[in-house]
Amino acid sequence: MKNFNPDDPIALNALMTIEQPDMYSLDRIPEEKKEEEIKKSLPSNMQMIKNLSSSLKNASKALIKGEKVKLSKGEAEARMKICMSCEEYIKEENRCNLCGCYMRVKTRIATERCPIRKW
Repeated sequence: MKNFNPDDPIALNALMTIEQPDMYSLDRIPEEKKEEEIKKSLPSNMQMIKNLSSSLKNASKALIKGEKVKLSKGEAEARMKICMSCEEYIKEENRCNLCGCYMRVKTRIATERCPIRKW
């Protein structure tokens, strides 16, 4: 059996991984990444269905009343700009982390609101 050499980084990493795998593993995911992944989890499918149903109901009511349902291009772009600067915006999916909506659609609908009231 080979003697343990504390100056050998491979041997040291192997020992530390055995003793406390989460703490010393060289290939572990940084804590910041774990928190970011947890934070960027969308609402449940059931909650997103409820959100969509509510959105459709509100848009239908506005349409029946003769109110504006679709925003102008400028208004929609202004909303989208706010979303893109928000910490809850998931750029890769173009979605809101809080409501799960696809923002290119939601920002164009007059009856829609930001879940944290940014617009």
